[in-house]
Amino acid sequence: KRGPRLKCSELLKHVMEVLQSPYCCSAYGKNYSSLLLKNVLSVRKYWCDITPQQWQSLLDLFCSLFNSSSRSINRVLLSRVI
Repeated sequence: KRGPRLKCSELLKHVMEVLQSPYCCSAYGKNYSSLLLKNVLSVRKYWCDITPQQWQSLLDLFCSLFNSSSRSINRVLLSRVI
């Protein structure tokens, strides 16, 4: 059977840690953002698993990445996540 199998809270925690580190973000930011967009934010079941605090943190992080002067992640990808 196919369906959501990732542990959403742990995955989000890891993604946030990686994207908050300038070095890791420049190295892996594009891949992690794509993973988040395709494998988490596109799955309705995960929407309910994400707490309001996690939604807020995610939005704050991606807005700051979008507005930052370093362009390690494509702005189109960032805007799709936002």
